[in-house]
Formats: sequence, C-alpha cells, structure tokens
Amino acid sequence: MTLLITGAMGHVGYEVARAAARSRPVIAQYHRSFRRQDAEALGANVMWAQCDLADAQAVSRLCEEHGVDACIHLAAMANEMYCKPEPLLAFHSNVGAVVNLLDAARRMGWRRFVYGSTGSVYRDVDPHAPITEDVPANADSIYGATKAAGEVMMRAFRAQYGLDAATVRISWIYGPPVVNYTFARGPIPPILIDALRGVARDDASGGDFSAGFTYIDDVVEGLIAAVDAAKFNHAVYHLAPPRNYSTFEIAEAVRAAVPGARVAVGPGAQPWNTFTPIRGPLDGARFIADTGFRTKFDLTAGVNAYADWLRRKPKEELAKAGG
Repeated sequence: MTLLITGAMGHVGYEVARAAARSRPVIAQYHRSFRRQDAEALGANVMWAQCDLADAQAVSRLCEEHGVDACIHLAAMANEMYCKPEPLLAFHSNVGAVVNLLDAARRMGWRRFVYGSTGSVYRDVDPHAPITEDVPANADSIYGATKAAGEVMMRAFRAQYGLDAATVRISWIYGPPVVNYTFARGPIPPILIDALRGVARDDASGGDFSAGFTYIDDVVEGLIAAVDAAKFNHAVYHLAPPRNYSTFEIAEAVRAAVPGARVAVGPGAQPWNTFTPIRGPLDGARFIADTGFRTKFDLTAGVNAYADWLRRKPKEELAKAGG
C-alpha cells in the first residue's frame, strides 16, 4: 500500500507522515510551505511531492505517478479566523480538494480514503450533552460549512461508487511540534508555553470555555488505525477524548506540570469562543468499535507530555513564542 498524506507540512500531517513511514511507503503532499530540514528528517520512506490539491489534473498526476491506493486527507484552511476573510479560497481548499481526491480514488480503485474533519461542523448543539456520530452537521461558519460540504461529498462518493471512505472528525488538537502559538490554536499552547518561558498570565476571562482537547499522539495513532481498519461500517466517526476540559482545568494542569508557573484565568468563555462555540464532547463509540482505538491521553497526561517535549527545545525557540 502506498499511502498519500496531504498537508504533510502541517501540524498533524507531519506527525502522521512520521509515524506511518515506519511501516509503509508514504507520499507526503505539500503545496506552498516546505521546510527541507524537516522533510529530510523523516527519512527515505517518505517521498515529498508538491501539488495544488485544488487542481484536478495535478492531483491525478500525483496519484498516478506514485501508485497511491490509500489517503489520509488533512490539508485544509483551518479555523474560521483564516476562512472567514477568504471564503472563496476556503471553498476551493476545503471542498474542491476533497472532490479531486475522491474522484482520483474512484477512478483508480483506492483501498481506503480517510477524510480529516472537525467538530466545528456543529454549531447549535447542547454544550453539555455528548455528540454522537449520527448527529447531523449544522455548521454556519465558513470553516465549518466547508468541512461539512467535504463530508457530504465523501458520503456521496461512498454511496454512489462504493468507495471505502469515511470522515473522521477530530477535536482541538494540541501538542508537538508546536513551539509557538496563535489565537487559533486554543488555550493550551499559549498558557503552557508562557509558563515555561516564565511569563505570568492573568487572563480576565476564558476559564469557562471547554472543549475536547485531543493530544497529538492520540490523533496520529487514531488516524493510522482508521486507514488500517478492516472495514468502515459507517460514513462518519469521531476521534476525541471522552470528556471536555475547561480552561480552568487547563490552568490547573499547567501549574502542576510547571512548578512555580503563574497562571490565573477569570470566568466567562471569551476569547476562546470567538470563532468556536462551546459544544459537548464528541462521542466516538463507532470509531472505537471499528478501529479498536480509543484515546489514551487525558488532559493531565497530555499537558505533561507536551511540557516535557517543550523543555527539550532550545530556550531561544521558546523565547520567540507568542501570539
């Protein structure tokens, strides 16, 4: 099996490529951003390929030249902060690319297609009740709507052409190799990285925001379990921890992981709900049943692992971090 991983210069794509290459040949797609040193670090089992996924002919050439027969599709314009100012570009990136890959999969008879989606396809849901995998998407943000549109096309190709494909919705990913932070990454990276830099935080609000923060190792292992699963019995799955965590809990976990850290946060959900409303945890019972994988990192374990990794980075890198 030759596995195509799209968005392989991104946070999740790079880590999935690293892990997958230990057991199979990987075609790692990128478009604009390329870091040669990082690419070379993944070794000879990873073949890097530049391709604009919104270009159907370029996608066909890429897949034919490399004999692709499976894909984990992770390339996207991520987060409403980026998509809202550029809705047309978001559509081409987040929907057009999915259709081009699905059509290549249909024509070339791929074994498996995994579409990485997001909990942001949900908007008006009970913030306290778990969201099961059969709950319909109801996004009204540009980001959420484009990801939901990709899910609809994936479902259509599955139904009309018998493609062995499924959506895997993932919730609020954090962890290595992120050494800096932006607002879009949520509260864990800024609070933890500032603590390790010795920067005190006294946030006026945000403590009541909660989400299903998913550690990167769980995301990587879960996606590989999905592409290797014996059968997709369903079109949609959820990959997330079994419960949500509040920013108050994040602050507590960071203070425990970084002794002496000065972290204070006030009540309310702002600013973390600016682009993403609070929603209930993503229930992944179907994912666990069909892949055999369940997340292993709770918040404490994830923050501790992330802190240990960050401590091994040069101090100059942390010094440059900031939103």
